[in-house]
Amino acid sequence: IAGIFDSDGHIGNIGKKRISLISTKEVLKFISNYISERFNINELKLTKVTENKDNVYKLYLYKDSTKFLDFIYGDKDFKYMSRKYKIFLEKYKWQN
Repeated sequence: IAGIFDSDGHIGNIGKKRISLISTKEVLKFISNYISERFNINELKLTKVTENKDNVYKLYLYKDSTKFLDFIYGDKDFKYMSRKYKIFLEKYKWQN
């Protein structure tokens, strides 16, 4: 999950904190179930990205997205992309 987020995830902060992941519907359903069970977060939104692509979806997480990001970036063994980690620090950590 961390690798998928690091490569195909997005950290946004337009009005409110949010993250999104892009992948196939099946992968995102698996991730959505994992997030729901692991973090007790049920406010996830799965949408089709475009009608031109058959199986490309985006999963949005608004509420409690910081819990998920702390999980991703709290693993000291995970070699994350420094660019995305800097965005995490700038958009999330300074507000806590």
